[in-house]
Amino acid sequence: MPSRRTLVATILVLLVLAMLMAAQPYLLPPTIALGPCGRDWTSPSSYLPRSSPTLSTELSLAGTDGKLCYGSPSARGRDVFGSLVPWGELWRTGANEPTRLFLNAPLTLAGIELAAGRYSLYTIPGESRWQLFVSTSTYHWGNAISAEVRERELGSAELVTETGTEVVENLTFRWQPINARTGALVLEWADTRVAIPVARP
Repeated sequence: MPSRRTLVATILVLLVLAMLMAAQPYLLPPTIALGPCGRDWTSPSSYLPRSSPTLSTELSLAGTDGKLCYGSPSARGRDVFGSLVPWGELWRTGANEPTRLFLNAPLTLAGIELAAGRYSLYTIPGESRWQLFVSTSTYHWGNAISAEVRERELGSAELVTETGTEVVENLTFRWQPINARTGALVLEWADTRVAIPVARP
């Protein structure tokens, strides 16, 4: 029968492994971090039921594989843009954790050059144009876009909005390939559609 010391050591090892698995999007290499979208267990809300589920969208472009993880809120009869999501204010572009992009090779996002790694995306929505920001900070709660998060920005870009032909109840990102080296991550919610251009250098 294992000694008490062996049992304690085994439990400690299992706890450390569980913590690493929970934090894997932040600690492991990008090629491994393309697994399940992790929760930020430092937030008390991560231990409660969520009304906005975590979803993901995978992209593949000329040898670059990526995954976008985001919280998907519902409109539930509310006015979304200009009300629930105010004009002219920083937004995590989803719910819960920041919207996070994991890449295993370089690409450009709306003209912003990104190496293999992990990034957070946030926006300032406007009536006809949005501003996109990309930061290397991913281990912060989604709406806690502090000065430190902003200091780690790699760049920003302007995006043009479109009015969709259908009303989309849940915020959704989808991958839209265009050709072998270009595509777009398309955000759709309510009657708004915003395409983020993606290209392989």
